[in-house]
Amino acid sequence: MIRNLLSTEILIVEKISNEEARQLEKKLELSELALQKFLSSQINLSDYLETLEMCQIDIDDYLLTVENNLSLVGIQ
Repeated sequence: MIRNLLSTEILIVEKISNEEARQLEKKLELSELALQKFLSSQINLSDYLETLEMCQIDIDDYLLTVENNLSLVGIQ
């Protein structure tokens, strides 16, 4: 369950090229690999968040979403 609360998603609201789609796919794969390593204690939270930043994920928005997700399931 915690994996679902922390994972990232891609929301596409306009038409994108195949190249843009491939780049987004690579970023999603990298963020999921980082999450897997974080959850298995192979990397720490700081390294995980740094990887998300490299994937151009807004960390402030991400952490707010995680906080909301945790509240929704009663963990926070």
